[in-house]
Amino acid sequence: MDTKTTYEVYNAIMKLHKKYAGYVGNAACLPALDGDIRRVVERFGGSKFAAAMTAVLRRWFTGKIEGAPADGIVQFYVDLWQLHKRYIGMEQDSIFWQMVTDSIHELNKKYGGCRQLQEYALAIADELERST
Repeated sequence: MDTKTTYEVYNAIMKLHKKYAGYVGNAACLPALDGDIRRVVERFGGSKFAAAMTAVLRRWFTGKIEGAPADGIVQFYVDLWQLHKRYIGMEQDSIFWQMVTDSIHELNKKYGGCRQLQEYALAIADELERST
């Protein structure tokens, strides 16, 4: 996935998060959320990355991932995007993966080890690996 499309996935996820922010744990919003998630994944041609990112968002909103980032949700997604963008298109070797891991650890510290970050980080690493 190219940089522009990857950014668009983050933008779509953040918009969904803002739209449903007041409904965490509210089962009544799930049909609408699921419809919006399906549309996002379809918009990106069924991309595994879009599917993985929306799956994390769904688990977050259904209460299967506890807690939330302390620094605000927009900054959370900006930080994820900046981490991801930094490594798009780089040659992947052991040094590359150490840098990715170190960057994820830095964000993990910033967000107090929140489960959402860990799950999004796995989706990012998978996408980086697929892009080789």
